[in-house]
Amino acid sequence: MSFSVFHIVAHSGGWVIKQAGRNPSRRLSPSAQEAVYAAKALAMDFPPSQIRVHAPSGALLGEWTYDPHAVLTPSSRQPAAVAENLNILAHA
Repeated sequence: MSFSVFHIVAHSGGWVIKQAGRNPSRRLSPSAQEAVYAAKALAMDFPPSQIRVHAPSGALLGEWTYDPHAVLTPSSRQPAAVAENLNILAHA
């Protein structure tokens, strides 16, 4: 089974959603939170899929996997920790 992978990364004063293996970027959002919401909608259009959120340093902050037989859930990080990381990024 092949996954569509969407990476959320900092770019030019905002955040972009990049689909692995595809150019150009999907969308520019002013905040990481908005990019996550947009990526979740994309993930539901391309199941099964995964969303990976990266800090400006490139470090992985969190990831979610979407499968049509399940709900969009964190696959490796606790939701509260990811939310806290996004909150920190919003104020950086």
